Amino acid sequence: MKGIILAAGKSKRYGKPKYFETYKDKTFVEHNIDFLLSNNVKEICIVINQKEKERFEIIKEMYINKANIVFTFQDRRFYGPAAGLFSAEDFITEDFVLLFSDNYYEGTFDFKKQLKNNDCLVTYREMYMSVDNLRYAYINDSSWFTSRWKIIEKPHKYHEGKYFCGFIVFSKYVKSKFNMLRLSKRGEYEITSLVNSLCNRKFVYLDMNWFDITYKKDLKIKKRELC
Repeated sequence: MKGIILAAGKSKRYGKPKYFETYKDKTFVEHNIDFLLSNNVKEICIVINQKEKERFEIIKEMYINKANIVFTFQDRRFYGPAAGLFSAEDFITEDFVLLFSDNYYEGTFDFKKQLKNNDCLVTYREMYMSVDNLRYAYINDSSWFTSRWKIIEKPHKYHEGKYFCGFIVFSKYVKSKFNMLRLSKRGEYEITSLVNSLCNRKFVYLDMNWFDITYKKDLKIKKRELC
């Protein structure tokens, strides 16, 4: 099992790179790496923005004896999280877990066992109807068969139910779908479109310490909880 961390976003709404924000005295990228290492994933590829390479090299040096970390640069001609994943195509020689660098993860998860015989595994949380839900991708679970559930990227409607939160584990064979993806209405290549293109999808409740930072207030709230 390998790990891929997406850390090439521009964070325009946030005002600065979210992956370099700190929580518990570590950057979010470091927390991503620590989460992978704690679950015995040591082969790690971080998709980055080329202008931030120097700062990432410093982080890589911190883990020189713990993990094999490589970088790849996202092609700036293409937009969206799936475009970042395309940049790591050569790294994908095994099944892998995909993390998002503006997320905090803490806990244990048997990626290999949970993925077994599936094309992908998606974690989710149950949420009440709230304006905060608009930031997440909604999971349409109307089918009795979980393999037929679909993810709706930014539905722009209030819903109560399951939302994609956390990470995704992919089979290495997902690469065969890369050249079939099309741009979304937002003009981006979406991870959710990639998931929906796969036949055997598994959804698992995210039972661990997790949160994401979309806005600065999200991080402020989490830091206050530590006091």
